[in-house]
Amino acid sequence: MSSTTAFTVPELTPIGHLGKPHGVRGELTAYLTIELETLCSDPSSEAFYLFAEIDALPVPYQLLSYRSKGDSYLLTLAHVADRSIAEKMTGWRLFVPTELLAESEVAYSWDHFIGFRVITPEGEAVGTILEINDQTENILLTIESSDGTQRLIPIHEELVETIDPESKTIQLHIPQGLLDL
Repeated sequence: MSSTTAFTVPELTPIGHLGKPHGVRGELTAYLTIELETLCSDPSSEAFYLFAEIDALPVPYQLLSYRSKGDSYLLTLAHVADRSIAEKMTGWRLFVPTELLAESEVAYSWDHFIGFRVITPEGEAVGTILEINDQTENILLTIESSDGTQRLIPIHEELVETIDPESKTIQLHIPQGLLDL
């Protein structure tokens, strides 16, 4: 008689994607919307898993090590031992359990918030973030309202009242009159 252990898949939040392999030993380039150090300081001392979506199912990969390289990370994952395996993973989206983002002081890049709903401190719905433009001196959010109207809204950390990763909501203090433009 065999016994099976049930595994419950946690709610997952996307944090980036895999790029091309780096080297010949299976190291992967990852472009993330969070600072990995804020979630996992030392993967060799504690088991930490990133999830990839394969055939619409989340598959856990243990993170063995990582290092920062410019605006990306180089990851070593369990069972990814050579370049040929790593090449098949190019473009895969990466996820972490949502509860980790709520429990930690996670540092995010602005791109992490694409798809988040924006509300005012009074609870008024502004719209959903479609795009982040950080090519100008001021970072601009492209927000689409429920009627399909798109607006560019400048963003700065001081305007952010609260962020709720679980409900994917950002409460912003938007200067008076800006939404009327």
